[in-house]
Amino acid sequence: MRWAMLCAAVLVTAFMGACTRRDTRIQEPPDAKLAREFAEALGRRDFDRAHALLATETGRTVTLAALEAEYGKRIPPSAGAPSDIEIVNVENEWPDKQAGDVVLVYVGIGAGPHSAMFNVVVSEAGGTRSIRALEWQ
Repeated sequence: MRWAMLCAAVLVTAFMGACTRRDTRIQEPPDAKLAREFAEALGRRDFDRAHALLATETGRTVTLAALEAEYGKRIPPSAGAPSDIEIVNVENEWPDKQAGDVVLVYVGIGAGPHSAMFNVVVSEAGGTRSIRALEWQ
C-alpha cells in the first residue's frame, strides 16, 4: 500500500511538473514583426523579398547578392528549410539609436546543425517601416 501511494505521488508530481513548464521564449512585440518577416523571407530563400524590406540606403550597401551569400555561408541550400525562426531579444533603447529607429531585434534561424544569427534595426520614416541596419553575428 505504501509503495502504491509513493508511486502515485511521484506520477502526480511528474505530471504537474510537465503541465506547468513555462515557455522561456520572449513575448514577441508587434514592433518585431518586420524582423520576423525578414527572417522568414531569408528562410524561404526569397532574397528579393528580404532585400525589399531593407531601407533604401541599406539596400544599396547590402546588395541582393551579398544578402544571399551571407545567408548561404551560415545556412547552405542543402540544409533545407529552417526548423526554427526565433526572435531572441528586442531592445527599445541602445547606444547608437538614431531618430526614427523603432526597435533593435536579435534574430536566430536554425536549420539542422546550421544557424544564422543577426541583429536588425527597424526604422520608420514617412509612416513606412524598413530595416535600417543588418549585422550578421
